[in-house]
Amino acid sequence: MYHENIVNELLEWIELHLDDSLSLQLLSEKSGYSKWYLQRLFKKHTGQALATYIRKRRMAMAANDLRESTDSILNITIKYQFGSQATFTRVFKRYFNVTPAVYRRLGNISESKFQPTLFIKKSIHLLSDDMKNKIPLAMLNNLMSN
Repeated sequence: MYHENIVNELLEWIELHLDDSLSLQLLSEKSGYSKWYLQRLFKKHTGQALATYIRKRRMAMAANDLRESTDSILNITIKYQFGSQATFTRVFKRYFNVTPAVYRRLGNISESKFQPTLFIKKSIHLLSDDMKNKIPLAMLNNLMSN
């Protein structure tokens, strides 16, 4: 239970800092565990590698920003810590099968068609209700129904 609480706190902290630089070193210091042990602990409790989880959450939040804001693709690229717009576009296309510009033009598209798996059910219950409220409702419902 103690380790689950550590992972829960880390998940909540990550959610609040998705637009910050999140190095393994920083997360290790935040948790009080070595980088190696933290990665093993995180994967054990969530079923995903820490870096994969962060990348998927950033992709989901970037997709939400593309739908809900008028921010430029470059600003979204910078906000979610991608090194370049080309890198962001390549990664986005890998997750959503369309470029960010096409995704934005499509407007209200079915989330289930383009939404990557962000959490496994094991991870969702670790988030507090407050953190669940910060995730767009349609996205959360889709995740919980999988």
